[in-house]
Formats: sequence, C-alpha cells, structure tokens
Amino acid sequence: MTTTESSIVGQRTSDTREASFVLLNPVGMDSGCWQFLGYPAAKPFHYPGHAERPREPGWTFEQIADEVVARIPGPMDLLGISMGGAIAAHVLVRHPGRVRSAIIACSAGIVEGLDLQARLQLADTRAEPARQGGMQAVIETNLPRWFTPHALRTGHPGIDYTRATLRSMDPEAWVDIWLAQARTQPLPHAQLRAVTVPVTLVAGMHDTASGVAAMNELHELLPNSRMEIVSAPHMIHLERPESLAAAIERHRTWQRTGQRVDAILSSSGL
Repeated sequence: MTTTESSIVGQRTSDTREASFVLLNPVGMDSGCWQFLGYPAAKPFHYPGHAERPREPGWTFEQIADEVVARIPGPMDLLGISMGGAIAAHVLVRHPGRVRSAIIACSAGIVEGLDLQARLQLADTRAEPARQGGMQAVIETNLPRWFTPHALRTGHPGIDYTRATLRSMDPEAWVDIWLAQARTQPLPHAQLRAVTVPVTLVAGMHDTASGVAAMNELHELLPNSRMEIVSAPHMIHLERPESLAAAIERHRTWQRTGQRVDAILSSSGL
C-alpha cells in the first residue's frame, strides 16, 4: 500500500550503525503496517502465513524469536506490538546478548498464567470467526477491539490498510496464529527478571484488547524498565503513530543510561 507524504509522521532514521531497529508486527499484518510511523531504515519481519511468506502449521513464538536473530546480524533494538511484543519478549529471554534495548507495546499473554488446555481453548475461540465466516468475520470481530469508535466512524487510513490486509489473508493462516500462541510456553517470572537490557512498556489508554494491566505486570517483572500510558487504542502504530513515534524517541533518550524508572508516565496528549 502506498502512502502520501502527509500520511507519514516525519522521516526518522534508526541508528543502524550501532543496532538494527527490528519491527515485530501484530497479528495478521505485514510490513505495510509500519508505513505511518516514519522509520524507513527499520527492518520488519514477517511471520508464517503473513504477507508472501507461506503457512507453516505448528510454528511457535520461540521459533520466530530464533529466526529473528538468525536472519538479522548484529545488535538489535526491538519494537514489538501486540503479538509482536510477545515475540520480542521471547527474543529478550532466549538471546539476551543480541538485544540492545526493546519497546513492547499493547501486548498481553506473555507472562506465565494459563495452562496448555486453557490456552488451546482460548485459541479455539479466537480462531472460530475465521473458520465460520472467513476473514470478513475476523474483520468484523476485531476492528472494534483494535481501534477507537471515533476512528471507525470517521474513517482512517490505518483502518483501510487493516481491512485490506486481513481480507487478503488465508483464514487457515489466521487459525495457525492462535494455535502458535497456545503452543508457545508463557515466560516464567524468573526468566523475565533476568532480562537486564533497557525495556520500555507502552500501554494504550484506549486499548480494549490487551489493556494496561498486562503492561504493568511486565514493568514490575523487568528490572530495567520504564512504562508509559498514552492516548491510543490497541493498534497504536496505525491509529496514533505520532504517539508511538514520540514514545520511541523518549525510549532512545532513556536507553542510553537505561536506569529503571518506577513511576509510570501517563498523558492523554502523548
């Protein structure tokens, strides 16, 4: 999908001389989901069944975490949103020597909690719309969870992108995603407490899919973290890219020293 100059929030260049800025997208999306953010030198990564990558039934987040470090050389700064945030957490735990810093936004289901049977039941619920009504049913079910009523009512280029991208996806690939999440082992508290690199957690004030509590739990577990609550829905990078871009720049300033910040930054204007 092409964009106009006015649709891009600035043109920022990641510091690729020091670390690759790796973008880990939410469920069902591709590299086009970053078009409004304005980091053209960043490196997006596609999961099985997304974009032109074929399905790989049975894939897991652990597998993708290993692929990320195998395919992208050198140190990395990670940005993961929603499912991408969970994958970023697995990269942090499995390959700590490869990550310089990370931003995890609007993500849940990372920390140990539900057992396998409960996770499989949840996956079945999330996959059911695609099984019964194809990707149109997925669109109708998820857009109200991902975007604000105002954006849905008034029209928004991020929503147009989401509809078009989901419509082109194989429904079975959508089912694969939720089975992948169920089969992935949630991260134990001890492993998250062992992560020492700077991590910023970004929660959306209007995120009805993941909420603020999941990000706060990660903030409590990750010893070298800070947290922001910004005025944004679940798909922050699509509806409020300027809010996410500002959070990225604040993270970059902070991560140079990377000392834990207990207080949560919250502003309806960010």
